[in-house]
Amino acid sequence: MVVKLLDQKGELDSVYGRIAVGIFLVQDLVVVVALTFLAGLGRGEEMATAEVLTNLGIAFGGMALLLVVAGVAAKWVLPAALGRVASSQETLLIVSLAWCFAFVLGAEVMELSLEIGAFLAGLALAQLPYNHDLRRRVHPLMNFFIAVFFVSLGAQMEFGAIGEIWFPAILLSLFVLLGNPFIFMLIIARMGYGERTSFLTSVTVAQISEFSFIFAAMGLATGLIGEEILSLVGVVGLITIATSAFMILYNHPLYERVSALGILRIFRAREGPSPMSEEVRREGHVVVVGMNSLGRSIVRGLHEQGEEVLAVDTDPSKLRGLPSATLLGNVEYRAVLEEADLASARLLVSALHIEEANRLLAYRCREMGVPCSINVFDPGSVGDLMRLGVDHLIEAQRIGVDRIVEELSERGVFAP
Repeated sequence: MVVKLLDQKGELDSVYGRIAVGIFLVQDLVVVVALTFLAGLGRGEEMATAEVLTNLGIAFGGMALLLVVAGVAAKWVLPAALGRVASSQETLLIVSLAWCFAFVLGAEVMELSLEIGAFLAGLALAQLPYNHDLRRRVHPLMNFFIAVFFVSLGAQMEFGAIGEIWFPAILLSLFVLLGNPFIFMLIIARMGYGERTSFLTSVTVAQISEFSFIFAAMGLATGLIGEEILSLVGVVGLITIATSAFMILYNHPLYERVSALGILRIFRAREGPSPMSEEVRREGHVVVVGMNSLGRSIVRGLHEQGEEVLAVDTDPSKLRGLPSATLLGNVEYRAVLEEADLASARLLVSALHIEEANRLLAYRCREMGVPCSINVFDPGSVGDLMRLGVDHLIEAQRIGVDRIVEELSERGVFAP
């Protein structure tokens, strides 16, 4: 939920966003270990100490085996296997999902939590150069399964005894909403980060994660806790997630108000910028789409002229060896254009031989007020592109690449 909110705000790559995600990843790793403990304890009832230790050994052995398989695959197997299908984004997504489900099946065979298998499969995929593109494509699935997850969780919760749990639920919620930020504010400030970064990070982690629900649901399934505890965790989760969502959305105004009260001085956070500077977004660059022979030549030509260039393509093999920054993704998705910082670009150049994609790019450029130069390989599409306000038409069949770069300069398409 936090990652989704930070992504919507465009602050996922900010300093506080990266710190918060790092904290959640550490928490997830701890929960994975805890889930493994539950998998070992849940193999039977009233077991002797030797049986418990044996089951725990089997559970941790299974997790270690999955971890080794994930590491070996990420290093040697997946890059070669996915590299062969990377040119087809649909095939790449299907193979990646199949990899994930294979790990889930492996976790089930070893009587581990299914979430452990999915988590380790995701760790392996995260090491590949396609991870950002896969993340964008999985977003719709993530939204769907989050809804399914909460529905299934709500179906297991028993609110008949709500009168008995409301007081501990409020106390625990206050601890998470107030105590959690207080603790992390102390820790992050002591690590040398500035007051704003420390506050924004602390506010971001003021909730219990979805893994808490998974942990509690598994405890209920193994008979270690009752339905009233699951209901308590559910209520605390709903309160903290709903409240912290507003805190994250309005974290900057909230910081200004709290800072004006002088409350944050007790943490003695350093003044000025944090030791890890905020990521600078691209501005004034040239986005070149389509790394065919024409696109690669244009990238090199613009780079030689001193232009800051970002090359975009769906095939990672076509992005290798270029002298500029690269981005793997399909420009038909708005998220890819946002990651390319198209709104602040000086020019978009499309070398694509796909009419629909070129028309869409021309429309997006007109929408964002960015000049564009579009490759014309079919004379019949000239009228449509001109009506969309294309600034320059590339006629690669008539003139050479050097002349194309000169024309762009002469026309002042990206002149300061």
